[in-house]
Amino acid sequence: MRDALKRVPPLYWVARRARLAVGDLLPARGVPGVPGPVHGNDVMFVGSSPEEYAATGRSAAEFVAAAVTAADIVPAAGLDLGCGHGRVLRHLVDLVPAAWTACDLDASGVRFCSRAFAATPVRSRIPLSAVTFPATYDVVWMGSLVTHLGEAALDDLWATLGACTAPTAIVAMSVLRPAMAVHLEMFGPGMQQHLGDVERRLEAAGVAYVPYPHYARGDYGVTFHDPDRLPAQVAAAGGRTVELMAHEVGAWQGMQDYVALRFS
Repeated sequence: MRDALKRVPPLYWVARRARLAVGDLLPARGVPGVPGPVHGNDVMFVGSSPEEYAATGRSAAEFVAAAVTAADIVPAAGLDLGCGHGRVLRHLVDLVPAAWTACDLDASGVRFCSRAFAATPVRSRIPLSAVTFPATYDVVWMGSLVTHLGEAALDDLWATLGACTAPTAIVAMSVLRPAMAVHLEMFGPGMQQHLGDVERRLEAAGVAYVPYPHYARGDYGVTFHDPDRLPAQVAAAGGRTVELMAHEVGAWQGMQDYVALRFS
C-alpha cells in the first residue's frame, strides 16, 4: 500500500500527514521488553516486534558505548542526531551516561525524547549548519541519517560536526555499504534503474546518492558509502583530522554497517 501511494506523491503526503496527526493524539504507551514509553508516531516501531525494536536500539547503543570505551573518553555531552522517537536514545542514556541532546527535523520526536529521556531538545533545520547547538559534544550517534543525504547536505553535516564536537570526539553512525546498492529496489518503486549510475559514482568517489521520487525537493533519498573512504570525505568538509576507529559489516539489522570515527 505504501509503495502504491508513493507512485502518486500528493496522495502519499496526504496519507502521511493524516497518519502522523492521529499518532500525535495517542498517548505514549509502555511496551513489555522496551525500556521507556513508545510514541504513537514511532515509525521504527511500526511493523516491528517489541523484541526486535528493543534489540535494534540496544545494538546501536552498545556499539557507541564500545567506541567510547575504546577511545578512552568519559563523555560529558552526547548528541543523538536524527533521534526520531528515541529507538536508540532510550538505550544510550543508560549505556553512555552523558548529558544527551535529541535533535531531529521531527518536532514531535524531539519533544517526546525531551520528556521521556530527559534529553535537551533541539529542532533540526535545513541546512543543519543553521542550527545552534547548546553544547560541545564528546560523542555523536547518527542512525539512518547519512544513509539519506545528498552530497551537499553531507558536506554541511561534516562541517557542522567539525564545529560542534570536542577536540577529541567519537562520531558513530550507520551506513549503507556499496554492496547494498544491488538492492535498490528495496528503497522504492523505480529506484533500481539508477543502479549503474550508483555503482559508477561509488567507484569514482566512494559515495552515491539517489533522491526518492516522492520527495519533490530532491533533498532526501538513499545514500551509499564506502566506509574506508569516509574519513577523507569527512576530514575534507569538516576541517578535522578523522580516523576510522571501528567498522562492523551488516551489524544493524543485517543491512546497515556500523562505523565509528574519531575526530581530533
